[in-house]
Amino acid sequence: MIYDAMNHVDQYKGISPQLDVALEILKTTDFAALEPGSYPVNDQVYYNVMELEVRPLENTKWEYHRRYIDIQHALVDGEQIAACPTEDLKEWTPFSEKDDCSVSSEIAPCVALPTNGDNFAIFFPGDAHRPCWAVNGPKKVKKVVIKVLVAD
Repeated sequence: MIYDAMNHVDQYKGISPQLDVALEILKTTDFAALEPGSYPVNDQVYYNVMELEVRPLENTKWEYHRRYIDIQHALVDGEQIAACPTEDLKEWTPFSEKDDCSVSSEIAPCVALPTNGDNFAIFFPGDAHRPCWAVNGPKKVKKVVIKVLVAD
């Protein structure tokens, strides 16, 4: 997992060519001008622009992926993402290959990563994360999740 300020995006280039593509999209795209939806980039990278309601932690779910890296970036204040080692959670649903996801509602100690337009988080396959957690009560936020295929 990586959590950092937007002005440090370039220092993570070089990990993989497709992650470089995704980081350049993160750095140069005006997501605020885009309508919600899915935007393909190539056969290994796409991104989803979303408008969603953030909510109390107990009304969110942990998730992890096996095939995709998630780069999460909220465009405005209001969301934080919980993170913890996947092994700290024991109550996962059976993994869905179709959705590349397993989820858990378990409560566990975690780190809160505020997302506010000036930062981003990268979750690699196997990293447990719990998005959509409200910072100061429910509100609508616009965010982007860039997906980078790492395993077929």
